[in-house]
Order: sequence, then C-alpha cells, then structure tokens
Amino acid sequence: MTRTPSNPSQQAISPKPYKLVALPSQPPNRQRPAGQERFRQDRLSGKISLRLTVQTNTVVASGAIALGIDILGLNKNSPDLIKTAVRRDRRLIIPGSSFKGVVRSAYEAITQSCLCKVTPETKRQNWVPDKYQECQINQAKNRIEICPACQVFGAMNWQGLIRFTDAICETTKFRVKFIPSLYQPQPEPYNKITKQKHLNSEYFGNHGKVRGRKFYYHALQAIEGGNRGIETQQAGNQYTFTTDLYFMNLSAAELGTLLIVLGQDTPKHPIALKVGSGKPIGMGTMTVDVTAIEQPTNMCDRYLSFQPETNQLTGEKLENFKRNAIKKAHETKLVQPEQLQQLTEILKYPTNRQAPEGMY
Repeated sequence: MTRTPSNPSQQAISPKPYKLVALPSQPPNRQRPAGQERFRQDRLSGKISLRLTVQTNTVVASGAIALGIDILGLNKNSPDLIKTAVRRDRRLIIPGSSFKGVVRSAYEAITQSCLCKVTPETKRQNWVPDKYQECQINQAKNRIEICPACQVFGAMNWQGLIRFTDAICETTKFRVKFIPSLYQPQPEPYNKITKQKHLNSEYFGNHGKVRGRKFYYHALQAIEGGNRGIETQQAGNQYTFTTDLYFMNLSAAELGTLLIVLGQDTPKHPIALKVGSGKPIGMGTMTVDVTAIEQPTNMCDRYLSFQPETNQLTGEKLENFKRNAIKKAHETKLVQPEQLQQLTEILKYPTNRQAPEGMY
C-alpha cells in the first residue's frame, strides 16, 4: 500500500535505494526458440534443486488481512490486524510464478531481450525504445522469432522452457513485524507551455524513452517500525525455502545464464535476489544455493519405468557442470558483459549499504 506523505518538504531526503541497468546498445536478438514438441538430443533437460536462504526479512503477501488472534491465537500482545503472507499447510511459501518473475527480470537485464509487460500508459506515450517492444508471435504465419528471455521464460502464446515449483519454507515458524508505509513517487512538475508533466530524468532519456530496467540495492538489514503501516507475517533471517527448477531443451549457454542470475558465478558476480514486498526498505534479500542437478540418462526410460535412472550431480561433479555452463554463457555472448557488471553492482551480496529510513 502506498501513501502520500503529509508534508514531504519537511522530511530529509535519503539517497535512492535503486538504480537502473541500461538497455544493451544492440536491440533484442530475436530467433526461433527450441520448442517443446520433443526432447532434443543436442540440448539439456532435467531438474535443478535450489535452497533459498533469507538474508533480510521477506514477505510475499497473500493480499488478505486477518485478525491477529486468528494468526497468533489468544494472546494479549496480538495485534488487531495482520497482513498475511502466502501459506500452505501452515508453512510460508513463495509461489513458483512469483520466483520465476524475479529470475526473469534479472535474465532480461543481462541479455538482449525485449521490454515485456509495460503499463498501458507506457504504450500510449510510446516510451519504449524502438525495437524493444514486447515480442509478438504470429502462429498463423508461423512467424515465431522471440528474444532470449522469451525463448526461455515464455511469451504470449508461447510456452517457455523452464518452470519453478512453489518454494516451501523448511519450518512452520514465522514472525510478525511492523513494516513502515511506502510512499508513492512525488508528482512530476507540470509544464504550463506543453501542458504536460515533465518526464523524470532518472527514468527517461533525452528522446523521451526509458533508460533501462530498475533494480533495488540490498541492505544490511530491513527497516522496521515507523509511524504508519501494518503488522505483516514474515520469513525471518536465515529461514530457508526449497524449490525445484525444471528445464527442457535449454542450450548450455541458456542454462549457464540462469546459473549466473541465481548467483552461481562467484566470486566475480556474487548476485543475490530481491523477493516479495518492501524492497526499498531493505526487505526480500535471498541467496540461492544449487544443491543438485538431475538429468535423465535415457528419455525413453521416463515413460517405460516407474523409477527411471537419473544422473544426479552433486559435489565436485556439480561444480564442474555449473562452471562449464557458465563459461558457455560468456563465450557465446548470450550474456552482455556491461549489463552483467551493472546488475552485479546493484545486486551484489554481502553489502554494507543501509536502507533509507525516511523519504528518498
């Protein structure tokens, strides 16, 4: 929920907790995707097991507000109302679609990909740079050429090559803490001559086109308390979630780029992800560990046996596999070096940054 501060001019302004990753100089590199009509022998299929560790308090809100006694039971200290998180079987979860969106945004930023799912206002005002418009598929004319991110994550009328299961917390515990209110951006100054609002120079270039993609910095810890807000149900520090990433017909470079986004290209690119609400105030930092990668030894066995043999990689074999895939991602230039460096500067973790406590 966003609110307008009662008197913003009287409050100190903190540095912005975010920065933009510039769009690549070359437009989206659209090609025909691998597809899912069959398992291709020249590509990779299988499953990646992931463990997500909460580094700063995280909440993926359910959208529902409940009575405090319904969440905490009869307790004299229970707040009247609590903004609930998404749960299943008494455990906090991160929906697979939510986590997929987090990973996709970082994947888009470091590849020559389109600007997907912009607002109707952005389309109406023509703020998207030329050739960066969302990929369009014409099935009738068999015209299927889409950008690198749409090839892997999917596009309108085109199923992607990966999917995430819901990430489930390993404990039934949770914490209830107060989150300060977040504020909407201040209105842009109105130009009486053009009868239009000025475009924010932080987001728009000289030609009225968006500059890049916005990401929030990590912080040492999330801001708690404040004068306004509501109690929320959160995952506390060092809580862990587990999830699986299923992939089909990925190239080694595409899989390597996914691993880079998941923070596996260390120590050069120590990326952590921002998940859920409260990103401006330091919430939602999660680090990712790849605990295993499974690849079927024979695709036919998946349909001929209840217990097909799989090639599970752990330990040194897993590290070699990740290293080779990441190397392919850099060699084939699927990853844009300049954009990867910019994203790393924003999402690197650990960090010494402090989250802003007031206006920014």
